[in-house]
Amino acid sequence: MAKSKFKWMDKTPMNESVHRAVQQAGLFIERRAKQMAPVDLGDLKRSINLVMKTNKNQSRQLGTVGTNIDYAAYQEFGTKFMPAQPYMGPALEEARRLYG
Repeated sequence: MAKSKFKWMDKTPMNESVHRAVQQAGLFIERRAKQMAPVDLGDLKRSINLVMKTNKNQSRQLGTVGTNIDYAAYQEFGTKFMPAQPYMGPALEEARRLYG
C-alpha cells in the first residue's frame, strides 16, 4: 500500500511554543495539500490530515501530514500511464519558505 507523508521534527527540548510551532506548520501543510490535491470524488482530499505525537520523555514533537489512500503516491509522483499531480511536495516547499 502506497502512502504519502511528511514528517517535521524539532530537535530542541519540547515546550508549548515548540508544540504550537510544529502544529502551525503541519496545519499549513495539511491545508495547502488539501487545496492542491486532485479531486475526482474527493476521497484523497478528505483523507489528508495532521497527526501530532510527542515521544515518551517529552523531548521531541513530531507532526506528520499524510494520507492512507492507496493511490496517493501515484497522484503525487505520476506513473508511466499518467502525469504527476503533486500536492504534498508543493505544500511542504511552501511551508519550508514560510517556516524554515
